[in-house]
Amino acid sequence: IFDTPPTVAIIGKAGVGKTSTINNLFDADEYVSDISRGTIQAVVKRFPLKGGLSLDVYDMPGLGDDRKKDKEFEAMYREILPQCDIIIYILEALDGSFAEDIKILKEVVLPCSKEISKKIIIAMNKVDMIGVNEGLSWDIRINRPTSRQKELIDKKLDDIVKRFTNVLPVDKKRIICYSAIKRNK
Repeated sequence: IFDTPPTVAIIGKAGVGKTSTINNLFDADEYVSDISRGTIQAVVKRFPLKGGLSLDVYDMPGLGDDRKKDKEFEAMYREILPQCDIIIYILEALDGSFAEDIKILKEVVLPCSKEISKKIIIAMNKVDMIGVNEGLSWDIRINRPTSRQKELIDKKLDDIVKRFTNVLPVDKKRIICYSAIKRNK
């Protein structure tokens, strides 16, 4: 199907679980992040897929943690993102405002290319933590949210659509919700 492997970039703010997401998706233990600073360079890894195809995945540095480093990371984003077939923007479920994410999309990601908005998939990590302040916990027996957590996740999705619509076309049904640490074995 492809002459060259399709490329995917995993992007978002610092600490949202970009590397953990890659590890979970591909059942890998590619700890490319520095524990204290996170990923500080764009790291590409080729993963084999069924049928003999492979997928190149960029684990990109997170933005919003250090203004000085952000300038360097933004240059990486401008260079790499236009080359990618899919861009997965990871949000953290416990974020209350998403203001920094919206700023990153508006000022860094979308200016990379006119067609880039069509390549972006929104994913919300750490949904297992939603409702913890209410005493809720993930149903570990079936590795799924409890019914109350499902309600709270749905409200969070409504909030994302409301906040992001002016920046990026967002369809609630197409936002991927998951927990990178709750592997589905």
